[in-house]
Amino acid sequence: MGELGNVGIGAEDLEYVKGAKYAMLIQVKNPEACTTPVKLSETGLRPPPSYKRLKGGEAEALSRLCARS
Repeated sequence: MGELGNVGIGAEDLEYVKGAKYAMLIQVKNPEACTTPVKLSETGLRPPPSYKRLKGGEAEALSRLCARS
C-alpha cells in the first residue's frame, strides 16, 4: 500500500483483489440507493477507466433517474 499513498483504501480492500493481475477499486462518497434499477445507457455516462467526477447537472440528472418510480 506504500506506493498508493493515502487514497482511502484499507487492508480489507486490498484483500478483496489479492492475486489479481490488474484491479480497480472505486471509492464511492455519500452513496444513495436508487428506488428502481437504472441502466447505465439511460444516464448518458460511460464507465470510467479510473474515476469520474460528475459535472454540472449530471449528479442532479442521475438523482432524478434514481428517484423515479
